[in-house]
Amino acid sequence: VPIDCNDGKDCTIDTCVNGNCEHEVACDDNNACTSDSCDAFTGFCVHTNITCSDGNLCTQDECNPQTGCTFENSVPCNDNDECTTDTCSPSIGCVFNANVTCDDGNACTTDSCNSPTGCKFEPITCDDGNACTDDYCDALLGCQTNTTICDDGSLCTVDSCNP
Repeated sequence: VPIDCNDGKDCTIDTCVNGNCEHEVACDDNNACTSDSCDAFTGFCVHTNITCSDGNLCTQDECNPQTGCTFENSVPCNDNDECTTDTCSPSIGCVFNANVTCDDGNACTTDSCNSPTGCKFEPITCDDGNACTDDYCDALLGCQTNTTICDDGSLCTVDSCNP
């Protein structure tokens, strides 16, 4: 009479080797993204999804059924603000630092940062409101004024400027 090695569980391959019953668990679903086991109570295979996490908030953690967990350095950190530098910290994720310095080195412009477009350099107006001065801007010194010379070339007049 042949030995009956059937343990009644669907998740085992039951064989008789040299008169002894062997029960090999056969639950591999060929999916690297599951943990495969045999439920001792029901006798059926259990395929539990695994969690892929390398603890680095700068990687995209995914699971490929053929190869298993992958950790790609591709977390996009972009707040679309040209006035910030965008980086990723493995422990806290995306970091947006408002540390963009807009300075064109020209004293004749007002320098500022505009979030959608970045640095702006607007020309300043050098006008002191005095008609007796000639106002101009020097790139290094900023606004400058020269006194307007009111000379009609005649020695018979007293020349002056009345602002």
